[in-house]
Amino acid sequence: LPRVGHADEISGVASGSHGCQHSNVGTRRNYQYMFRFTSNKLLMARNTFIQLTTAANSPCSQLAAWSTHRDYLCLWHNLKS
Repeated sequence: LPRVGHADEISGVASGSHGCQHSNVGTRRNYQYMFRFTSNKLLMARNTFIQLTTAANSPCSQLAAWSTHRDYLCLWHNLKS
C-alpha cells in the first residue's frame, strides 16, 4: 500500500516544524486504520459477491451484488482523493 503524506513528513523535517511532524504521525496512523478497514470491507464484499452470483441468478441478487461492489468503489475513491 502507498504511504500517505510522505512528502509532508519530509518537508516537516526539513523546516524543523515539530507541530507538522506530530500531525503527520497522527494522520498516517489514521490512514493505516482506514486501509485496514477497507481491505476487510473488500474481503466481505468479495465473499458476498461470490455467494450472490453463485446463488439463484435472479435480478434481485445481481442488484445486491453490484450495490455492494459500488459501495466499495465509492469508499476506495474517497480514500485516494
